[in-house]
Amino acid sequence: MITEKFDMFIYKYLEELKFPPYAHHSSNLLEGTFHELTASTLNTDIPVLVSFWAPWCKECRQLNESLKEIKSVVKDKVKIITCNVEGSYFNTSRKYPIKSIPVLMLFKKKVKLREIHGYVNKTVILNMLKRL
Repeated sequence: MITEKFDMFIYKYLEELKFPPYAHHSSNLLEGTFHELTASTLNTDIPVLVSFWAPWCKECRQLNESLKEIKSVVKDKVKIITCNVEGSYFNTSRKYPIKSIPVLMLFKKKVKLREIHGYVNKTVILNMLKRL
């Protein structure tokens, strides 16, 4: 009971935090929240690559820069979404256990196909997407 109350206190606190927009986001990457992510976004015929990140994480920002370049290569064959875990960490961690960031998860029709923890270069990501 005490743990649940503490979790709710922390959850409400994190939900209230507002972070400024960061330069690494651009119009070719979809930016979403956990609630948007769990909606129809993942239920598509094309693969969806989700980057779970936080504004304070340097590796996350570097990875999202690589994802922008990857998006220009794969175009509409793969949907790429960035999901800031700061505002919805407890919801995200319940649905998708995230122990560290950055984390990339690859989905197709709501099924998680692959998960990569930590920073990886764009060659590794492109090779993973080519195998689909």
